[in-house]
Amino acid sequence: MIKYDELKTNMITLLNPYVAPTQPTYEGSVDTVSYPSLKQSFIPFSTTISSVEIYVPTIIGSPDPVTASLLNSANATIITTSHTLSANWNVVSLYAGNLVTKDTHYLKIESGHSTIAYAYLGTSTVNVSEDTLYVGAVAQTFNMAFDINTPSSSTIVHRSFPRIEPAIETYPIITVDITGRSKINQRWLDPKRLEESITASFNIYSRYPSEIDLITRRIEKGMFRERKNLTDVFLISPGATSAISRFRDNIFNRQVGFNLYMIIQVE
Repeated sequence: MIKYDELKTNMITLLNPYVAPTQPTYEGSVDTVSYPSLKQSFIPFSTTISSVEIYVPTIIGSPDPVTASLLNSANATIITTSHTLSANWNVVSLYAGNLVTKDTHYLKIESGHSTIAYAYLGTSTVNVSEDTLYVGAVAQTFNMAFDINTPSSSTIVHRSFPRIEPAIETYPIITVDITGRSKINQRWLDPKRLEESITASFNIYSRYPSEIDLITRRIEKGMFRERKNLTDVFLISPGATSAISRFRDNIFNRQVGFNLYMIIQVE
């Protein structure tokens, strides 16, 4: 029989990158000579940012510090700092508070034009969260490898709702659970080979109905893109999705379900 706890852990691990402000993978790079100004969009899903990280695979010479900035949805600068890049992941001290969790924000990296001292920035063509990298006003076909550190960066999808009533600033909150009894079907001549189906449900809690719609899309994208990486699951189909309803004062909720099918072997 399916191990529910392991399945939930697997879903949490696979889905976090789709709702967290991050692009954790990189398979390419761009140099700061050819791209002296890059602007990476992201949605924080948090009211606070403590720092950001960018990946640098290679440094040529001793380049001057870059200027790193956080911009709001109107492209106005929230905070700016200078940072000397080094090879590997770079933690850049950028703090921002009072953010609108559902609004698009931007991480901007500006550098000098030296052709003898510059850096390569990690990039990826795998667009997990549908964010966009810009050179000026031109959208690129790749994204920067970055990570926006927020209070909930490590885990946005949780196993259960917090035991203590959370502050309104901590929303959105996403939980996953297995709902309904599993169903066992014998579809093959071999009596030891069975099909088990269960329903996995995500509860999305947010201050904004539009944010719930956005998170719903990202969860659906993640579940179907990562279905081959869900241990023992061979098929996923859409389940029931509830209407957005009022959870409590100023908080809305929706449940999104998926039917998961597994093949089990009975000894």
